[in-house]
Amino acid sequence: MEYEGSLENGIQSKPSKSDPALPSVAFEAKLDEAVAEIESVTVGLKVDLQDALSGLWVPGQISALERNGLKDLKVTAVKDGALDTDTPITANWPAETIVRCGEKIQDRPCDKPDIEPPSAKHKPLDIKICFAIESCPEGFI
Repeated sequence: MEYEGSLENGIQSKPSKSDPALPSVAFEAKLDEAVAEIESVTVGLKVDLQDALSGLWVPGQISALERNGLKDLKVTAVKDGALDTDTPITANWPAETIVRCGEKIQDRPCDKPDIEPPSAKHKPLDIKICFAIESCPEGFI
């Protein structure tokens, strides 16, 4: 097969003969490492948090995620054993104040999350309605 040279967009290609036995170029899809890192973050993931007051690193977990595109992730994390009155820490991932479990706190078990996903906590309730006392099952009232 013969290729004729051409001039396109100011670039001149040279004429050549091609041989099917010559090596060819192949392209592979490569996942961006930043995208892969963001996709691996889930609710319940154990993290190390930097306490705003003391500057010390404390154990925590991600309690909420807000995804805004492939490379933009906002995480909300709470300290382990935090009370409802404690303020959660919110930052874009990755952050200087929120890092993966074990990066700042050594000898911490990081294998599984302690927080159940919200779907596991909220189970549907059985609603029973009784219109007349006579038709209600025993123990209903």
